[in-house]
Amino acid sequence: MSNTVNVYLQDVLHSYHRKRLPKNQLAQYNNVRAEVMRFLQQAYPLNSMRAGEPFPSGSYTKRTDINVKFDLDLAVPFRYGFKKGAQGMKADVFNTLKKQFSSSKTKVFNGRVAVHLEFIRGVHTIEVDVVPGMEKKLNSYSDSDKNEEHKFLILFDRVRSEEVITNIHRQNRIVQQEFGSFRPALLLLKVWKYQTKTKVNAYALEMMVYEALKKKKISGKKSPQKVLCHVLEYMIPRLQNNCSLTDCGAGIEWKDFMKEGAKHSLAGRLSKVYEALQDEDLAVIRASFPINNV
Repeated sequence: MSNTVNVYLQDVLHSYHRKRLPKNQLAQYNNVRAEVMRFLQQAYPLNSMRAGEPFPSGSYTKRTDINVKFDLDLAVPFRYGFKKGAQGMKADVFNTLKKQFSSSKTKVFNGRVAVHLEFIRGVHTIEVDVVPGMEKKLNSYSDSDKNEEHKFLILFDRVRSEEVITNIHRQNRIVQQEFGSFRPALLLLKVWKYQTKTKVNAYALEMMVYEALKKKKISGKKSPQKVLCHVLEYMIPRLQNNCSLTDCGAGIEWKDFMKEGAKHSLAGRLSKVYEALQDEDLAVIRASFPINNV
């Protein structure tokens, strides 16, 4: 594997690191999330409606964010049976947030499993995803209980129009603690996704990388080029064969993260990236992973 390619990819990773954001911008982002959290705490009292406090999730918490695009996600655990189930729960959270925040400078959308908010603050758009989840049975969820087996939540999937079970605490821990040398591969894929405007769920990318980490052995020095090639060698044939993914939080199969045709298209585009990495074609690599000079 070429030292030149790896030096370039390391420069790319550095250019997209959150530490390159101005401190006042990061503070503004965190202030907006804190504002949303305070409102949720007031709108939904603990114990009677909520099973626990809202907690951070998403790429920023898992340290898989890039500085040009990340959501400051919040997961909100609700009591079992709140609003007669997960669908009513999500509808209520969407309507409550829309009533409170919707304006000419703030947009509120009803996403697949989250309520998505976009705050315009000067030249910046700050995105916050609120993921409402209901405990599996009454009083089964508690902030003070550290047992992950008691942290499962029922979400409502708007696309499927059905309830889905996950464990966001476990997702966060696995990505934070187990990705290790595979984290650069995920970050580079997120850079590629952003720069090419490729429509693929960021969590789906995380799970593809996680499966490659767990199911395909890699030996020797784990440079960014080597690890990314390793992940692509695993991902591309899986996508070509219309693969499903497994949610690492709940261990549940996720079949419809993309349509079959979109999976084939993604495999074709990633094959070109893989070929460029194998051939050490710096021109294509630079075009696929441009350095962020902003």
